[in-house]
Amino acid sequence: MKNYVFLFLLVFAAVSCQKESIDQMPVENYDASAHVPGKPDKPDKPKDLIVCHYSEEDDSYLILTIPDKALQDHLDHGDVRLDDQDDDGYVPDNECGYGEMGDCDDTNPDLNPETIHYLDSDVDGFGDPENTKKACETPEGYVDNADDCDDHNKLVNPDAEEICDGIDNDCDGAIDEGFDKTTYYYDGDGDGFGVDSADTNIESCASEAPKGYAADPGDCNDDDADAYPGATDLDKDCDPTTCSSPYTYYQDNDGDGFGTSSSIQSCNSQAPEGYAEYDGDCNDGDPTIKPSSTDPDKDCDPNTVAGGGTNSGGGCTNPVTYYYDKDGDGYGNPDISKQACSQPQDYVTNNTDCNDNDSSVHPGATDPAKDCDSSTNPPSDGNGGIIVIL
Repeated sequence: MKNYVFLFLLVFAAVSCQKESIDQMPVENYDASAHVPGKPDKPDKPKDLIVCHYSEEDDSYLILTIPDKALQDHLDHGDVRLDDQDDDGYVPDNECGYGEMGDCDDTNPDLNPETIHYLDSDVDGFGDPENTKKACETPEGYVDNADDCDDHNKLVNPDAEEICDGIDNDCDGAIDEGFDKTTYYYDGDGDGFGVDSADTNIESCASEAPKGYAADPGDCNDDDADAYPGATDLDKDCDPTTCSSPYTYYQDNDGDGFGTSSSIQSCNSQAPEGYAEYDGDCNDGDPTIKPSSTDPDKDCDPNTVAGGGTNSGGGCTNPVTYYYDKDGDGYGNPDISKQACSQPQDYVTNNTDCNDNDSSVHPGATDPAKDCDSSTNPPSDGNGGIIVIL
């Protein structure tokens, strides 16, 4: 009898302890549907599924609603599941004609007939965002990304390494980032000077200007190769400032101090390299042949012969000394002379010109600054400079 009483008390105590533990749960954590220890959970209600079923008896397709547990048997039978598993609005192709068909993977919402694929012309794994096609399965030659910035160059894509070549190799929107670049200017006439224009300037990592470009800007006429900054021709040196009395210089290829008829004008009082103050050279390839030569055969005057005679008059006993008159003012240069029986062209008999580059400067000029009389006013070179006569 005592044993039964003890067992009863033990069971009562256990039940009381369990009830007390549930009743004492904090209100904010209490859930009436919470699992109670010792009591099995209520199983979820089976989900009904839709399939397209082929009936051999009727030789027809039927739409059936089946329990979840029967799905595998139906799939093994060849039935098609129709309940849009990925909720993308499309179901697989089916003979029942049910729903929006064309879903090639009803477990992936990113794959359906409206999925966009991108042409990969250069087969680098990256697609052209401007050339697309809609399809559930990826068409041949297409990829599922639009990350290529040049689909005609397989070396240009997001995985490529950026190099300094003037293009965006890695498709990050920047060109030649991380490289030191030089600005080059379009040089249409090939004279070594370009035009500074935002429309034609280029940035390059090359140490030399590419073909058709120059490292120096400032060309004032990019259609004329003779016009550029520093040109020896005064009218083509791209310098808007001019001088009142420019000097004329003649092309002198042999460096004998006499040039040909090809000339330029300059504000510089010194002849540029390759030019001379005087013209009249009859052979610009031989420095011994020039108007000032003492050799009658090389003085560029066909009328003079040895001894001061003339080849048409049979010779003369008293040849005359003539002086070169470059500026045509009637006064000759004392440093350039020749003897002849008759007066050569551009020569005079006097040698009193102190500036044979300026016809307004000569003895007897009305302007005291130009009369070659150093005792009154030093003669001018015509550009504000002073001629010093030693």
